[in-house]
Amino acid sequence: EAYQLEFQLWVWKSIAKRLKVELEQNQNLRKRVEASLLEQVGVGEAMRQERNELVDKLKTINSASWKKAAMSDSEKET
Repeated sequence: EAYQLEFQLWVWKSIAKRLKVELEQNQNLRKRVEASLLEQVGVGEAMRQERNELVDKLKTINSASWKKAAMSDSEKET
């Protein structure tokens, strides 16, 4: 009886130890995934901001080109 209880205790301790190791591994993986996702969000935000800045520059360039073309057309008419 005592031997059987000791064996069951050993089995449960082994299971608990294995579960603890797996939990720690899962927590480490979760932390790495979370850090990676946060980094991706930062990169995505930087790319969005850069794209918006480029769009604004392009609009400015296009606006200046249209104004220049309009001025050239009006000079041709006179």
